[in-house]
Parts: sequence; structure tokens; C-alpha cells
Amino acid sequence: MLQDAAARPAESVGSDTANSSRSVPAAITLTERPVNRVTYAGLRLLTGALAKGWQLTVEGMDNLPTTGPAILAANHVSFIDSPLLMFELRRRVWLMGKAEYLETRLTKALFPALGMIPVDRGGRKAALAAMRSGLGVLEAGECLGIFPEGTRSRDGMLYRGHTGLAWLAFKSGAPIVPVGITGTGEVQPPGSRLPKLRGDCGLKIGEPLEFHRYRPKDRRAYRNLTDDVMFEIAQLSGQRYVDRYAETTSSNGIVPTPRPPD
Repeated sequence: MLQDAAARPAESVGSDTANSSRSVPAAITLTERPVNRVTYAGLRLLTGALAKGWQLTVEGMDNLPTTGPAILAANHVSFIDSPLLMFELRRRVWLMGKAEYLETRLTKALFPALGMIPVDRGGRKAALAAMRSGLGVLEAGECLGIFPEGTRSRDGMLYRGHTGLAWLAFKSGAPIVPVGITGTGEVQPPGSRLPKLRGDCGLKIGEPLEFHRYRPKDRRAYRNLTDDVMFEIAQLSGQRYVDRYAETTSSNGIVPTPRPPD
């Protein structure tokens, strides 16, 4: 299922996109500031030290393209899923995450500086703005991480993916690399403020998915591609798949996670 770059459509982007006339997106420019680069390097070292206590194993690193745009699609069971994706892979990863993480002055300044693209889950228009920021990262030839479920799984099961994942793939031509994250729910369960210092977790990186057989003009292709990606994630994570959207909490109770643009 490895996607041959030479077989991609002519309009797809690749490593040469960064040399095109497109401007560098703000999400990337922010991370290139000297102080932010130093902060990123420091947190990468810290995460690496913690990962030793968590006995982190990474399988399939060779499946992650070394250059050009790529979409990392992963399951989501714990807060530490994000730093593992951002700091424990051989490539720099910009990651889409919920805007609620930016509720304090510290996180509002820190998280975007590290490469987080905030997703306001309050409506379709806000979600579209975040998806376009993610698309800009891909068009610059970089690696974008996304949790297709849209929120953390509270019961450890894998839920239906939102089709914004397929939208990004069809728009950018970037390969989708499925990732199964295991063990992080025990290291830092949902609701825990801090992770344990000992544990056993892993990242399993699958082969990039071919999607040239899908027809992006057919809206069913968005759902079909997303479902296929979720199947691959389930195989890597060992989770039971549930064919419904996960729910997320709000100040008004439980509300469905808004879908990114189809």
C-alpha cells in the first residue's frame, strides 16, 4: 500500500511545493522564531526522557516519508498522545488540537509556538479555518498530525473518523500515514492532570495509504477513505471500532464533535 510519489496526480504537492510561490503559512512561521525553536528542542529532550520511563516503543518509523507532505492520522486516548507525535518522530510535526487547550495565557502562547493548530469545535466555519491552516502546512511540504475522532476516547474504543481527514488528503495530495497509539491511556488516563512516570506505551506507524482509486468529486469518497483509514488505525492500535462519532463535553453538557469540512 505504499504510495509511489511518481504516481501521484500532477496537481498534488510535494517537497518542491516549499520552493513554490506560496507564502509560508503562519503556523510554520511562528515555530521558526528563535525562542520557539529553543523551547521546542527543550521539550523534545524532556519528552524523550519521560518516554524512557514509559518504555516507549516506536514501530514502523520507515513508513513515515522523510520528505514532502504527509498526514499522520492517529487514535486519541490521552493528552500525552500529542507530545509523543510532536516530539518522538524523526520529522517535525504540526498538530491539530482543540482550541480549549488555549484557555490560559501560558498555553495560548506556548502550544501554537510548538506547532499546534487550534481547532474551534464550536462550529463549521471555525473548523474550516483550522483545516485551511493545516492545508497550508501540507502545501509547504511539511508533516501534519490529526486525530480523526475529533476528541479523546473516554472508554478506550476507536470511534468514527471525521471526513476532514479526507478533505486534507484530496486537497493536498499528501499520503495518509495511519498511526496506532497504545498504552497512553494507562500512563495518563482522561481526566488525570499529570502522567505517571512509569508505564508501557507505543507508536505503531503503518504504511502510507494509496487513495488514487477514490474519486474526490464523489462525496461518498470522503467517507469511504476516512473509514478505510480508521480500519488501518484499529489494526495498529488493537482497539474495538465503534461506528459512531465520539462525544465531547462542554459547559452545557455532552455535545457531538463538529465535523470538519466534507
